[in-house]
Amino acid sequence: MIIECIQCKAKYDIPDNKIKNDLKMKCSRCGKIFSLDDVIDHSSGDQKDTAKIKRAQINDSLWSNENLKLPTGRKYSIAVIKGARAGYIYHIEKPYVLIGRGKVDLIIPDKEVSRKHLAIEFRNNKITLRDLGSTNGTFIDEERISITELSEQVEFRVGQTTLMLISTPRDIDHPKEK
Repeated sequence: MIIECIQCKAKYDIPDNKIKNDLKMKCSRCGKIFSLDDVIDHSSGDQKDTAKIKRAQINDSLWSNENLKLPTGRKYSIAVIKGARAGYIYHIEKPYVLIGRGKVDLIIPDKEVSRKHLAIEFRNNKITLRDLGSTNGTFIDEERISITELSEQVEFRVGQTTLMLISTPRDIDHPKEK
């Protein structure tokens, strides 16, 4: 089930088996607390302080490792453009990469970065950037995001650190011509 915060439009994928009518949620983007009882009751008209629930088949949920796979033919890296590790290049070798300042794949030594700040997923030939409920947020073009499809050479910011996803063609062995 996809739940959308009406206040800031953040979307959350929640498995149907985790949904209970007395479930309370806090939007990680704007901090709005709401209960699903409020959301499911649509009889009171337009409610600005609730969230919208959109029922949809979820094939790329955070709770599932299905379809995680690095695309063939390309190599991916994350470049640190600005911040404490400026100039560092992290070569992506697996389809799920954790970024933060704790026990993660790419460590960012920035006090404004959460221990597990964000994840980059390669799933169904899409690259997804997912904020993991970080305290200070993840930003693209100064807009705070919770989940978005990421394209090549897009800069994103965590704390005082700016990162960029880079893609290059894989080296292909060519037969030598005589």
